[in-house]
Amino acid sequence: MSSAVIAEDVKQARKVLLLFVPVAVLLLAGLGLEFIPQWFATMNDLIARAPVIRIGWADPLALVVFPLLLVILVTVALKAVPTGQKWTPVLARCIHVLLIVGTLVLLFVLPATRFLQDDYMSSIGYAECSALKGNPTIWFKDWVKDPAWCVSGKDLDWVRHQASAQGPRATLAQ
Repeated sequence: MSSAVIAEDVKQARKVLLLFVPVAVLLLAGLGLEFIPQWFATMNDLIARAPVIRIGWADPLALVVFPLLLVILVTVALKAVPTGQKWTPVLARCIHVLLIVGTLVLLFVLPATRFLQDDYMSSIGYAECSALKGNPTIWFKDWVKDPAWCVSGKDLDWVRHQASAQGPRATLAQ
């Protein structure tokens, strides 16, 4: 590559950084503070057979978008500094792999999370609850072990308190 082309690439990367860095940092913070912990909390609740579980159908997408944003941020930052370009092909390959994984998640995991949870959650003894605070919404579904805990306007903590008030038997066999 000629030095004029490299200088133009560096100039373009610096322009992109001015807008992309603040947006990427905000998105990374949102994903890291909200969606990824929510996904792990859901998985822990499923394993522990918690009295109430909130399943966000788009949460698995955060597990792909977070590393994708990080790799893109590093790639653009490295392009903005006129250094050797030896990492660019590796980072480009990472971006391609993450885009393919993200596409597969969009095509298969998100629809499965949205529609197959009805069969699975019912089979392990949960009832769908659309009356808890924050419902109805297209972003998540709440599931309770005991349909009596599905009370309009109450939140997840209230359901957990009701379950603990009934003792350990309430959360094990319903």
